[in-house]
Amino acid sequence: MRIRTIKPGFFKHELIADLAPLTRLLFVSLWCMADRRGRLEDRPRRIKVECLPFDDCDVDAMLWELHRAGFVDRYEVDGIELIQVVAFEKHQRVSGNESQTESEFPEKHSGSNREAPEKHQGSQEGKGVKEGKGKEKGKERGARAAFLPPTLDEWQAYCAETWSDWHPSRSQESHEYYAGVNWRVGAAKKQAEDWRACARTAHTNAVKWGNLNPIMPAPSMAEWLEFAGAFAAQNAPFPTEPRFIWPEDLAKAAFSRHKAANWLRISDWRSQAKADCREWVGREISNRQRPNR
Repeated sequence: MRIRTIKPGFFKHELIADLAPLTRLLFVSLWCMADRRGRLEDRPRRIKVECLPFDDCDVDAMLWELHRAGFVDRYEVDGIELIQVVAFEKHQRVSGNESQTESEFPEKHSGSNREAPEKHQGSQEGKGVKEGKGKEKGKERGARAAFLPPTLDEWQAYCAETWSDWHPSRSQESHEYYAGVNWRVGAAKKQAEDWRACARTAHTNAVKWGNLNPIMPAPSMAEWLEFAGAFAAQNAPFPTEPRFIWPEDLAKAAFSRHKAANWLRISDWRSQAKADCREWVGREISNRQRPNR
């Protein structure tokens, strides 16, 4: 591997921006493997070990993406498969002893261009799933299409069409979550292949965790105590007493408990305050009906 330079314009190049992030990183890594003329052996397994050793990816498919996009040429001379980084000498200034050497690899000539195998012919546009995979054990798997994350509008439109019980404010939360982890899923944090599968997982979790309803503006402690006190005063369960007052310390404890849980599974805090009050009333009635011991 060699030391190379990267220009600020790389990050704003519109065609490069169309590539998946990991493919962009591979492209930069090829500069470090290439010789002074921008050539290197086309050995995907070796390239992966050198450039992306910790990533679960198909380097051969990514190289074909770079080839189709015009950033590299994959060609063959005398049975040797090679890669030429296009415009390498225009963007890299080679100095020192390396500048005095010549490339050990022959340049591309007419008729030496390689053709992508059938499994790598497809374009990445509009794809979020695998292009295919070998059915027999031991056969090489087909290339994965580059993952294109959905916009928030695409995500919410799909969710609205698929589930009527999932409020848009809640489905937006799941989109923000996946975007925050760069659409990496599972314990291994692998790149997602189908964002719709992410949506299905998110909806399943929303059902399990009670996060289908609209996001509720949380009350302040003062609002909670005022409402709870008024409700308790209007609901006197004991005929022999003028009215029942829900103890303020218990009301505060209920508020603190719900707040600590981020009001999980609560879509209407006023209904929850009523429920908490009724629960306490029920326990009081039960206690007062017990015979004295």
